[in-house]
Amino acid sequence: MNLKAQDHKKPEFLRINPKGKVPALVTERGDVLTEFPAICYWLANMAPAERKLWPDTLIEQTHTLSTLDLIVATLHMRGFTLVRVPQRFHSDPGAQEALSAFGRSEVTAGLDVLDRILGEQDYLAGNFGIADCAAFYCLAWAEPTGIALSPRLAAYLHRLRARPAAQRIRASA
Repeated sequence: MNLKAQDHKKPEFLRINPKGKVPALVTERGDVLTEFPAICYWLANMAPAERKLWPDTLIEQTHTLSTLDLIVATLHMRGFTLVRVPQRFHSDPGAQEALSAFGRSEVTAGLDVLDRILGEQDYLAGNFGIADCAAFYCLAWAEPTGIALSPRLAAYLHRLRARPAAQRIRASA
């Protein structure tokens, strides 16, 4: 999917996801799932139980959803989207600068919260799970946008990049 070429706005993709957004996942049954949190939830529940991508208790599940929302809504949408592509929201260069600055402040604040959530754990919920999948792509945007990660988040991103699945994805890109 080439987002710069607007593949997600073409008729063939709009038949899959009329929202014209990525991600979208078509299940073996033919159901179309959209929105990152919903897809992660489905994947976590489809994964073998020993992978433990989804916590067992209601309170752990709720904390995971809260962290996932911080990553997707704050870091991604209110933060990095405005930093990376402010021109989507305004044609005036001055307004774009203001949007980008606002996005940077949202990212900085969100990263501070994420750092506190991570604490001394290896992963956001203790064990690797769906919130870590979301954090992986957002944290990877920090360096190219000139946003510094705390030492703890930088080490966390390094752990995420070292995972075998991440290695396979990077090798195929």
